[in-house]
Amino acid sequence: MKKKSPAELALRRLEKKECNLLEKKMLRDAPLINRLLADRIPPKLQDTLRQAFLHAFETVFVHGGTVIRKTFSEEKQKAEYDIRRYTAEVQPNKKNIKAFSKKAGQIRAGNTALSGTVGVTLGLLGIGLPDIPLFVGFLLKNIYETAIANGYGYQTPGEQYFILLLIESALSSGEDALDRETLVNAWIDAHRAIPAGTQKPEVFRAQMKQTAYALADAVLYMKFIQGIPIVGAAGGISDAVCVSQIGTYAAYKYERRRLMTPKPKVRITYDQP
Repeated sequence: MKKKSPAELALRRLEKKECNLLEKKMLRDAPLINRLLADRIPPKLQDTLRQAFLHAFETVFVHGGTVIRKTFSEEKQKAEYDIRRYTAEVQPNKKNIKAFSKKAGQIRAGNTALSGTVGVTLGLLGIGLPDIPLFVGFLLKNIYETAIANGYGYQTPGEQYFILLLIESALSSGEDALDRETLVNAWIDAHRAIPAGTQKPEVFRAQMKQTAYALADAVLYMKFIQGIPIVGAAGGISDAVCVSQIGTYAAYKYERRRLMTPKPKVRITYDQP
């Protein structure tokens, strides 16, 4: 029997993590706080929140994410990726291959902490809905950096569509979690050798709306709490929890893309700013 390479072993370990996470998502129940507040949420709040998240995504994806790109050194992270890639190619052992996921973990920890700090601060002041643009900013910043850490861009319509798929899938539960997982993995399989450069506008728009609504529904109850001074700090903490949850899922899927994609014969080309 042919001995598996370190990359193949890394993919096997990743698949076990993916399976464990999928099982948890399929068994996920609505949080206790949701059940307790079910009768207290204003009828129009859900629609208001959905539109706020959709507007936040439109601002970033349609009108540009220049502000987010200014919050981290993209060139530095690209250079660090090139070093990790070269090291793993020259010496493909477990340590060097794991360096990519280790970096993604560091990125997630930093963005989770920042998101939590801002969310709690605004929660103490009773600021809920106005926090949404900042929350989405931290969420996307984390995914952008994770993409770069694995050698991928994030600015083309195709990559942005993939990001929207990741967010929706990370938040899914029950049988829908299995459907979303299948869709994300199918997208990865389809783009193992074909760059994700284009996406039909109507398909992209539909997915953006679907993802925005899924995100709004996931944080509905905690954003309601965040609008209450002092007590809202608990709602602010949910920002960090959500960034970490989606960030973990995104890290798994970018790692899957990297491990399953044939080694490039030339340096990976990122999206142009």
